[in-house]
Formats: sequence, structure tokens, C-alpha cells
Amino acid sequence: MLAVLNLRGQLCLFSKDGSELRRTIFILDGLVFDDSILYHTHFSNRFGNPERHFNNSVAVRGATVYILGPSFLTVSRLLPWKEWIEALKRAGDWMGAMDMAMKLYDGHTQGVVDLPRTLDSIREAIMPYLVELLLSYIGYVSEYISIALSNHTGKGGAADGLIDADRSLLTEREEQYARVGGVAVEFCVHIGRNDILFDTVFSKFVAAQSGGMFLEVLEPYMLKDMLGSLPPQIMQALVEHYSGKGWLQRVEQCILHMDISSLDFNQVVRLCREHGLYGALIYLFNQGLSDFRTPLEELLSVIQNATRKDATWYVILLPEGVELNLPIITLLIDEIIVHIMFSSY
Repeated sequence: MLAVLNLRGQLCLFSKDGSELRRTIFILDGLVFDDSILYHTHFSNRFGNPERHFNNSVAVRGATVYILGPSFLTVSRLLPWKEWIEALKRAGDWMGAMDMAMKLYDGHTQGVVDLPRTLDSIREAIMPYLVELLLSYIGYVSEYISIALSNHTGKGGAADGLIDADRSLLTEREEQYARVGGVAVEFCVHIGRNDILFDTVFSKFVAAQSGGMFLEVLEPYMLKDMLGSLPPQIMQALVEHYSGKGWLQRVEQCILHMDISSLDFNQVVRLCREHGLYGALIYLFNQGLSDFRTPLEELLSVIQNATRKDATWYVILLPEGVELNLPIITLLIDEIIVHIMFSSY
């Protein structure tokens, strides 16, 4: 790497290929460049004018640059990766710290020192700290929210102590936890630690009485195929939470995006039967067991037990690419013509 000090008081760091990695202004507030670094004018240029020379005012030792000023010494050095992230945390830039951590996990280590050479070794070395960083962030935000509510309620932050004029704080609280949940999901998915997400992180949200909010945060990531599976206890909690809100169709859409091989098949099938998620049930048997007959028999049983009005149309939504080889089935049950149509959403 190459460090260049320019006349604007900027210390620029370049990689071997010439890419600029970082630019830092080292001039103190209230000073101009001429006052921030010593120079001499013993030499003149070809026009006879004095030329400023800084060669005795800048020194480099290892990864540290020393810049001599008229009344102070500026020391600038490349920070080890952990110190760099900690510096961002102390400055309150948690998002910058977590972004830096994910870049290190991906192997973008230019501009930092004290890391192994291979990507696998880097990930192994920094993984414990990444988990600690995420949990520290969640704890920091939770404490901030608790203090904010406490200042308004005077009752230790109890939500039921809010007066009507402060009900907006509850909405703000949920929004804060939703943002934290989104950061936690993306961070854990990025570093491949879903076990931390569904264990420690979920427990923290439950302790903060925001477990339902955490489950709702998972939905868009499931629909984007970023979360292909859920542990049994999370799946159970998701179905129960969405069922209580009347969002069973949204649960069904989530199931249609899951990797069946990583699910507790029997549990998910049981939940689908209990809540009438027949589209998801067909998807599970079709994709998981290549079984077209069992879900069809269950549908026919449901139709036979339904009223004449309810048995007229059944529309089953399946994800794109799923083929049942039975696009439309027309049946005669108790003199009622029943059409079962399979379509994509």
C-alpha cells in the first residue's frame, strides 16, 4: 500500500493496483495547511523563488505515519481490523461497523492489518467477534429504546404506562425493533449463522416483548428465498402468530418458498392440515415426496364435507415452476360440478 500526503492536508491510502482505499484529513480544526506541518525554504526553484520542502517533517515506520507540525505531532496508522470496527462503534456508526465486518467476511481486507491470508482463515478468525458485534448492537438499541420509553412513562419503560398522547412511542418502538430485526436477519444470513438468528437473537426479541415483530420481519426474506428453512419452534410460532392476525395466506406463500429438504416435514404438513393451507400441502407432497395422490384425496374429502356453496370453486396457488400434470380437474360429487384449478401466483 502507498500513503500520499497532498497539499490539502489529506492523507490518501492507495492499494498496489492504484485504487484509493481511504482518504483522511489530518489538519486540526481552525488551522490551514501552512500552519499544520513544518517546512523550510532553504532551496529555490528555477525562477529564484523560495520552495517549500517537507522532507524532514514526515516520517514512516511500519504502518504508522508521523507528521510534524509547529506545536504538535500527528500520528496516523493503519488500524488492526478489530480496532477499526471498534472505532466506528465508539463514533456511533453501528451500520458502518457492521458493513465493515461483512466486507472482511467477504475477504475485502485492503486497508486493514492483522488478518490471516486465506479467506477461510479470515472467516474463522473473525466469526466470534462478528457474533459479539451483532449481539452488542441489539443490546445497545434495546437499551436505548428502554431508556426512551422510561423517560416518557416514569414507570421503568412499561408500555402500558403510556398516556394517550404518547401512544406514538409504541409505534416508534416497533419500527425500531423492525429495523434491528432486518439488520440481524441480513447480517446472520450473510455470515451463514442462522443458528444465532433463530436462537439468541429471537430470544432477545421475545424478552423485549417483540417476538411477533421479529417473525413478521422474516417474511420478506423468505419470499425473496434468502431464508429457505425455519427451525420447528420458529415455524410453529410463525403459524400461530399469523393465524392470530388472520394472515394464513401469507404463511402459505412463505411455505411455498421453503426448501422442503431442510424442513421438519411432518410438522409443516400437520400445520397445513390444521389451518387449511391446501396449496402449501400440495406443494409439500408434490415436491417433497412426488406424491400427487395424497393431497388430492384430502381435497376431495374436504369438498365432500363442504356445503354446496363452498364446494363450487377451489383455487390452489402454487409457486412458478411447480407442475402437477393435473391443471384442471372436473369432478361430479353429489350432483355438484366441482372444478379444482391449479394456478401460479
